[in-house]
Amino acid sequence: MMLSALEDESKKAHDKVAIEQDKMGEAMKERKIQEKLEGTDFNGFVEKSHTRKTAMVDELVAYKYGSDVNSEKWRVDG
Repeated sequence: MMLSALEDESKKAHDKVAIEQDKMGEAMKERKIQEKLEGTDFNGFVEKSHTRKTAMVDELVAYKYGSDVNSEKWRVDG
């Protein structure tokens, strides 16, 4: 009788472990998704920041030299 009770307790503990492992697996998947989304947001921020910085430099150059930096005069490819 005591052995049967211990086996039941062992089975219940094993079932709890299996449930918690499933929860842990789901949490790890969710974390990975969140990290990927944060990376995407950061990359977008960096790209927008670079675009703004480039626009500011173009504006400063145009102001300093008194011409449009997008004109033929400034073309690198000919």
